[in-house]
Amino acid sequence: MKWLVSQDEFEQLISVVRELYPEASLQTIKQINYYYDSDSLMLFKQGITLRVRVIEGKIALERKENLTCVGGVRTAKEMNRELDELPESVDGYELLGILQTTRTRFTLPDDTNIDFDISRYLGIADYEVEIEIGKAIPRALITKLPKCGAIGKYERFINQLRGGVQ
Repeated sequence: MKWLVSQDEFEQLISVVRELYPEASLQTIKQINYYYDSDSLMLFKQGITLRVRVIEGKIALERKENLTCVGGVRTAKEMNRELDELPESVDGYELLGILQTTRTRFTLPDDTNIDFDISRYLGIADYEVEIEIGKAIPRALITKLPKCGAIGKYERFINQLRGGVQ
């Protein structure tokens, strides 16, 4: 589940998580997504994200296909493999651009991850909260989040690439 929030809401929610889950472990992750597609956005139109993700010097090619979205919960089929270097193109698909994310991850004792992402791309920054549920839904936090789920990073990137259409 994910939500786009304002910078103020983002900062307030980090405080809420610290208060609700003092036992959570904390980690900061910097990642860079390199998005690939055709000029006509053929993959995007099929609900497919093709990216190379770099985290802490590790390079991975990832293909993600959206399957369903029910009640704000998305399911996807993902495949990935490690690479030795960043490719100029992937299977004939060209690099569209880059999205850089600084993620603050809270991991709860039940293996639930609550991620606070600041993403920068195409001259803008946005703020996203994402929950990857472990053994139990963190209801105390969910009641404090906006009611609507957010669109994914790649779709936000493409919308900005197309001129800021959301």
